[in-house]
Amino acid sequence: MFPLFLTFLIASATSQFTQDDKNEIVDYHNNVRSLIALGLYKAGSQTFPPATNMMKMNWSSTLEQSAQNWANGCKFQHSGTNGVGENLYMVYGSNQIPIRGQGKAASASWEKEFQDNGWPQVPYFDNTVFNSGIGHATQLAWGNSNQIGCGAAQCNGGKQVIVVCQYTKPGNYLNQNAWAVGTRCAQCPITSTCDPRLGLCQ
Repeated sequence: MFPLFLTFLIASATSQFTQDDKNEIVDYHNNVRSLIALGLYKAGSQTFPPATNMMKMNWSSTLEQSAQNWANGCKFQHSGTNGVGENLYMVYGSNQIPIRGQGKAASASWEKEFQDNGWPQVPYFDNTVFNSGIGHATQLAWGNSNQIGCGAAQCNGGKQVIVVCQYTKPGNYLNQNAWAVGTRCAQCPITSTCDPRLGLCQ
């Protein structure tokens, strides 16, 4: 894992995700969240319990702008923005790296934490879980998070790309369950409806 204090050169202000990138990020998140809600998500031999209150993720232009502003500074560390959850991703190479496709790659990298490490006490989140290397994945799957916005920047002469995604409601609260276990959509917020095919509240 790369150190959080690593910094790079200032990015171009024009480095932003396309609409296709945004759609891929939201779709990747919702695919994982749907599989969890339906009780079909597997991490190795482990099947996660179904979720009764899993929200559908939607794109937020407000969070996008906040995340993009932070990404433009080329600092691979958390922004400390109040009231949001935040996931970071970085890729680097010997040649220039395009931003296109890096949002989906970031989402896949975060979800892979479940595949690599499992979640022995799923869906309970505590310090043990926090220190187990799945903190990006748990934010991706946090039940009541329903908005996401991401930014990306080319740094160090374009040879590195940093991706920042911010979430509301934020997840990863210690000593809480990431979602309520039960029948899909049975505990959707009163102001929402259920997508029965996906098992997500919307």
